[in-house]
Amino acid sequence: MEANAYYEARHVLSSPGFTIPQEVASRLAPVVGAPGTVVDVLDERLDFLGWDDAGADDLGLGEVYDANELDAEAPMVHLDALIFGTAFARVGTGAGTPLVTMHPPTTTTGLRDPATRRLRAAWTSLEVRDGETVRGVLDVPDEAVTVERRQGRWVVVDRDQHRMGRVPVVQFSNRPRASRRGGRSEITPAIRSLTEDMMRAALGMNVNTMFYSIPQLMVLGRGPDAFKDRNGNPVPGWKILAGHALAINKDADGDIPEIHQLQVASPQPFIEQLRDFRMQVASEAGMPADYLGIQTSNPSSADAIRMGESRLVKRTERRQSGFGRSWLEVARLSLLVRDGGVPEDFASRIAVDWQNAATPTRAAAADEVTKLVGVGVLEPGSEVVRKRLSLTRSETRLLDAEQARARARRSVDELIAAAGNRTAVTGGDGD
Repeated sequence: MEANAYYEARHVLSSPGFTIPQEVASRLAPVVGAPGTVVDVLDERLDFLGWDDAGADDLGLGEVYDANELDAEAPMVHLDALIFGTAFARVGTGAGTPLVTMHPPTTTTGLRDPATRRLRAAWTSLEVRDGETVRGVLDVPDEAVTVERRQGRWVVVDRDQHRMGRVPVVQFSNRPRASRRGGRSEITPAIRSLTEDMMRAALGMNVNTMFYSIPQLMVLGRGPDAFKDRNGNPVPGWKILAGHALAINKDADGDIPEIHQLQVASPQPFIEQLRDFRMQVASEAGMPADYLGIQTSNPSSADAIRMGESRLVKRTERRQSGFGRSWLEVARLSLLVRDGGVPEDFASRIAVDWQNAATPTRAAAADEVTKLVGVGVLEPGSEVVRKRLSLTRSETRLLDAEQARARARRSVDELIAAAGNRTAVTGGDGD
C-alpha cells in the first residue's frame, strides 16, 4: 500500500521536475525518511503496560499479558494503526491461556456495528499463494469458520462454536471521526506532498553535486579541435573537466588562449529548501523540529524542550485513549475465552495502564512521589507510587518478593521477642 511505501522510504518519485530527465531521477532515486519519523515519534511513546485491576480478587489479566508477550506484540498493532489508519487484534484459544494475535489491515477486515461499536463480522487471511488467499477464517458472533479454497471453491474445514455472542476481533482505529470510524493514517496527504517536495529538492542537490562539483573552465580563443588526444580523437568533456591540468598549444597565429574558471553552483539553495520542507513536516505532525535534524545555534533549555513536546504529548494521550478502549475489549474477550464470562463490575475495576507519554526524568518523578507521600496523599507501598516511578514489571516482582521476605523476617523477630518476654515474665518455668 502507498502509506507503507512512504513509511519504509520506498516511495518512487512520480514527477522529478521539468529540468531533470526521468532516467536520471530513477538512477539517483533519493530517499526521504520523514514519513517514518512522523509515525515513529508517536509509536515510541505508546507503551502498553497491561491492565490495572482494582478488584479484591485478581482476574488474571497479567497472565494474559505475559503469556502473549504483549510488551513486544502490542507495539505491532499500534504501528500498523498509525501507518494504515487501522489494525486488528484477534483473541482465540491458546494452550491454557487466551491467544492474542495482531493483524494488519492488509490481511484482516470487518463490518462494524455502530450500535455496539464492535465488529459484527470479520475476515482474516491465513495463507496466500501467488497473490490469492487460499485459507482464511470468518468470525461471526457465535462461531469461527475456517475455510480453504479448493479447485476454485471455498470449503469449510473447521467450525469453532464458541458461543461468546461477539466477534473475537478488535479494531484499533487511529484518529477516528464520526464520518470516518475506520481511522486515518498519520502519513497524511500533506505529509506525502511535502515528502515528494523533499525528494525533488534532494534530487536537485544530487544532480548539482554530480555535474557541477568540478569547476568548469572557459577557454577563449580555441575551439574543440584543441582538445584531442595523441591519435587526433576528440577528448570527452568530462575527461577535460576531471583533468588535473590542461595543456593547450598556441593557435596558428601564435596566440595563447585565455582560460577562465566559472563559479561553481552552491548547494545552499537546496539545503534551505529541505530545511523549510522539514519545518512544514514538523508543524503538520505536531513535533519539535529537531526531531527532523533541524538544529539551532542556541541549545534549548529543559523548559523549552517540554514546551516543544507539549503538542506531541497531547497527541499521544489521544491515541492512548482511543487504543485503550480497544485493549479493554481485548481483556473482555480474553475473559470470555478463558472463563466463559465477564464480571459485572468489569468496567468500573479494569483500566488500561500506559507509560507516561511525557516521559519525565527519574529525578522529577522521585521528587513528585516524595512530596505526595510526605503530605499523605499516597501510601509509601501503594501501586500508584510504583507507577509514578515507572518501575518495570520485573522490578515490581523483585520489590514484591523483597517486601514479602522483609515481612517474614519481621514476623520471626516479633515471635522471638514475644517468646523472650514470656520467658522473662514466668522466670523460665513456664510451660
